[in-house]
Amino acid sequence: MLIKAQIHFHTSSDPYDRFLKYSPYEAIDCAYENWYKIISFTHHKELIYDCKLKNYALDKWIILIPWVEYNIWKKHVLIYNADDELYNVKTFEDLIEYKKHRKRLFIIAPHPFYPFIPCLKKRNMYKYHGLFDAIEFSAFYTWKLWLKANQKVVDYAKEFNKPIVWAADVHNLKTINDTYSLVDVNFDIENLEKSKIDSYINDFFESIKLWKVKVITHPLTLRKILINNLWLINWVLKRSIKNTIKLKKKKKVI
Repeated sequence: MLIKAQIHFHTSSDPYDRFLKYSPYEAIDCAYENWYKIISFTHHKELIYDCKLKNYALDKWIILIPWVEYNIWKKHVLIYNADDELYNVKTFEDLIEYKKHRKRLFIIAPHPFYPFIPCLKKRNMYKYHGLFDAIEFSAFYTWKLWLKANQKVVDYAKEFNKPIVWAADVHNLKTINDTYSLVDVNFDIENLEKSKIDSYINDFFESIKLWKVKVITHPLTLRKILINNLWLINWVLKRSIKNTIKLKKKKKVI
């Protein structure tokens, strides 16, 4: 059974992206209106999985997956099924050891080849290729701009035999359908049993590992990128200015 999935999703509950205007509940409502059956709130740095949210999603026939966009050396990594011990992970070597003792852990490399600080880039992707269970094809591209970053994802997936997931890295509900995955699962999404949610999630990830994923992606126009992300560009500029001011103050104190 093919189901629609968006597994890279941020909301106003994200401790890093507090500037977002929509709540997790509004995000679930939007996912329901757009026929999503599996979503994941990949909030930065912190493991956030509210049972009320989980049940709210289930009432709309949506499975909410617990996930986190973790930060290692200022690089982002998507990690599923982690626990509080993850906070002891400071390096990629630590994460490798952490994963050895957790069979259900699933790790995805998000937007890996983009030229931004949080992106893993070639060095980390090749050095730690055994760490990643899948690799993300990001929605943030046009036919001319950043398409090569996603082409590198395709090439890397072939070289290391990694499945690809397609995701929108949602920071704006208007972008929820720009890029997403259709995953062929073995359970009936219309007859969910709450007691079996964990097995459904495991089945979902097993389907990804078996490459049972279809792509739905739409190259963006530069105009759409600018319109949909003006708030993000504004926030990045403000944060950069604030960090620069803090750095100058520290230097004066020294």
